[in-house]
Amino acid sequence: MRLLVIAIFSFCSTFLIADSPITSTGFGEAYADVPMVKKAIDSDGELTDEYCNFIFDKKNDFGARIAVVSALGWKFDGKTNFDFALEYLIRMKKVKKSNYLKKLSGEDLICLAYLKALDNYFKVDEALQIAEAGKKKAKSSYTAHIIHALIAAQANFDKNWCDCWKFCDNVRQSKSLNEDLNSKAQKIIFDYMDLYKEYCK
Repeated sequence: MRLLVIAIFSFCSTFLIADSPITSTGFGEAYADVPMVKKAIDSDGELTDEYCNFIFDKKNDFGARIAVVSALGWKFDGKTNFDFALEYLIRMKKVKKSNYLKKLSGEDLICLAYLKALDNYFKVDEALQIAEAGKKKAKSSYTAHIIHALIAAQANFDKNWCDCWKFCDNVRQSKSLNEDLNSKAQKIIFDYMDLYKEYCK
């Protein structure tokens, strides 16, 4: 009986941990009409050069690029997609590990930050730093701001759920951003994040 209780507690704990801003707002399906996004949805979630060619090509729609990252998803035991992406960028865009935050575009940094957060959603401090750098460069992008907000919410998930909601709602309320993420993706994000509004008293 004791082992059963422990097993149930472990399962519930895992479920609660997995139910979070980063893990519960996957919006890849909002761009399922984009072939590369659809391929990522149906994949094993591992990054490849083919996905990187799409994600880091500024000619592609930013919303679709970030949707590929979202579609690749997360795993409870962690992933290494960020490392793969950074090595790709070092090889293809001639940046270095020591200067990529300065050299890469804001959109590229946001994609990297999101990959980093999805790799290990238990530890997102570095992802948040990358997202902050990306948001400063892509200052008018709704996509950049909402991904930064989701990562900030993840970083504060065990501290203040009201703040988690505010991070995202502030982006939604902004009138100065270019809405470069489609409405279906926005709805998926806020269908989940609005659950935390009730904690703002």
